[in-house]
Amino acid sequence: MKLNKAFTLAEVLITLSIIGIVASVTLPNITANTQKKALSVQLSKFTNVLSGAVGQYMTEVGIDKLDDAEFDDDKFIKNFKLISINNGLEGFSKDGKVKLSNGTLVSISPDFGKTYVLSDGTVFQYTTEEQPFGDVKPGYGITIRVDLNGAKGPNTIARDYWWIKIWNDGAIDGISFSPDKRFIKK
Repeated sequence: MKLNKAFTLAEVLITLSIIGIVASVTLPNITANTQKKALSVQLSKFTNVLSGAVGQYMTEVGIDKLDDAEFDDDKFIKNFKLISINNGLEGFSKDGKVKLSNGTLVSISPDFGKTYVLSDGTVFQYTTEEQPFGDVKPGYGITIRVDLNGAKGPNTIARDYWWIKIWNDGAIDGISFSPDKRFIKK
């Protein structure tokens, strides 16, 4: 008589249970890391697009410094591939608030006027007026508020919602609410 060697039902169930426990512990970390990486890539992409737009603008206007001529919104914004232009904060978080890294909700202010939406869902606003907040150094430039995934969450500062400064010489830097959150190193 030939004996069939096989796993018992109990052994199979125990093995599946262990696999399930390991998967439930590791999947949230894998998902979170994937989301962080995707946002990081999208931020890098936006800063590259922004850098190109600033360079094209300065070349077209024929200036070495942004304050060498009166800023021309139309010439600047035409350097972006936009799918829509909205008034006010339309396209940013639905309730007009974003989260700080500690979870505290704060209002988006001030409203810079028009909101520009790129084809990848990134929304941004900009102003040439000096903005007194964070660790911004004084000096002429363009201040940009960008939300990498529009009104979708989490709308957290230094995660998917950023402030960016274009300095007078065209250099781009991150504006943060703490120095350890800088994403562009000089």
